[in-house]
Order: sequence, then C-alpha cells, then structure tokens
Amino acid sequence: MGNANSRAVEIEALRPGDHVFIRDRTHWPFSYQHHGIVWKSSDTVEDIPVCHVWTPLEGFRQAQSDSNFRVSTLKQFIYHRSVDELRVVEYDGTKLFWCKADRPDILL
Repeated sequence: MGNANSRAVEIEALRPGDHVFIRDRTHWPFSYQHHGIVWKSSDTVEDIPVCHVWTPLEGFRQAQSDSNFRVSTLKQFIYHRSVDELRVVEYDGTKLFWCKADRPDILL
C-alpha cells in the first residue's frame, strides 16, 4: 500500500472510520506500515482514539508476545514517529463490486 492509494492528512481532518497508517523506520534496516482505524474526531493527538494492534512494551520478544488489538490515542499510535508522516488510505470506489451477501447456514 504505497503513496498512490494514500494522502497526507491534517489531524483536524480525520474522521471516524478513516483507515490511517504511518511508516515505521524505527527498526532499521526493516520498515513497515503501522495501520489503524480512527474511532472519533478531535483536534489533538491525545483526544483521537485509534483501533490498532499495538503494545507499549519496548523489547522485541516481549512486544511480540504482548501485541494485541487495542484502542489507544493517536499519540500512542504515532509512537516515536512524526505526525507529519501520518497518511489516510484512499479507496477507489470504482473498483468495488457490490452484491448481496450469501445467507448464512445458521441464523442466530
């Protein structure tokens, strides 16, 4: 998921449901994109909840075993990275195909 399907965003422009990511280069020579979903809007990184897989632990082995789905602040989501690198994924609606879902075998 590169820059072709994403755009830079201001904190104030984030909306609930936005799929956000930030590039993580803190584990050089490896890098990855950390993804999350915005839960609600606000004007500060401390007041915007984001759903993502994360751990506050620092050590690699401890972090791997503790990583799980959490709702945390955007500030925690950014975690030692620059807020200027935060991006929103843009989905091209023309490539989506809408159809009815299959009825499940068991209805509760």
